[in-house]
Amino acid sequence: MTTFSRIALSASAPLGRIDGISALRAIRSLQAVNDSFLADLRQFRHDTRNTLRRITSITTDYPELRDVDTERRILPELQMRIALATVSDALFDVSSTYSSFNARLTSLCEGVVTLLRGPSQDIRLDVTATVHCPSALRDVVLRAAHEFVGNAVRHGLHVRIAGRLEVRLLAWQGGIRLAVSDDGWGCGGAPLPGEGLSLVRRLAARERGTVALERHGNRTLATLDLPPRGRRDAAD
Repeated sequence: MTTFSRIALSASAPLGRIDGISALRAIRSLQAVNDSFLADLRQFRHDTRNTLRRITSITTDYPELRDVDTERRILPELQMRIALATVSDALFDVSSTYSSFNARLTSLCEGVVTLLRGPSQDIRLDVTATVHCPSALRDVVLRAAHEFVGNAVRHGLHVRIAGRLEVRLLAWQGGIRLAVSDDGWGCGGAPLPGEGLSLVRRLAARERGTVALERHGNRTLATLDLPPRGRRDAAD
């Protein structure tokens, strides 16, 4: 169920006669829905802003694009990038019907790579899921994958002719782990606290999870670790 659907259900639910504990639970539930809704809006703005920046760079940063013939050649690419709203569709589940969560995760990762890679870049993507992702954790997994893959293409594989990205969803200490690795440049020192990564950390913390970004040999590894439901409930 999307955040927007949850808000609609919460708004229309009859209050009736409730005791203090039930009222507190209802308030906490509404607060969680509100926080989730605000996170949706923040990520949607973040995603849209990055797309518009990419389109703007194509049209303004290269003087040769002012040539009529060049403009005609670049138009299909611009149309393709605008049409890649499939990324947002996979994130927010607006219209598409996916056969499985794995298909949705794969569609998202493929869309991000297609959107952000350079015209002559050859980036190999391998997405594998070996564990079932609980419905309650799917939003945070998708958003983390969106940010991790985007960072790998924008930063780790920046101006690289070729590169390889691996996305893994696997079991971890009774819970699940999302691991995204790339063979790019790596991160020199501590990663900067960007808007996208801060969003992922906030969403992970809500589920008592953790986010890490490390360098192992010639690969950069970004991980999202989410504990099992029982451990998350106990932390509350």
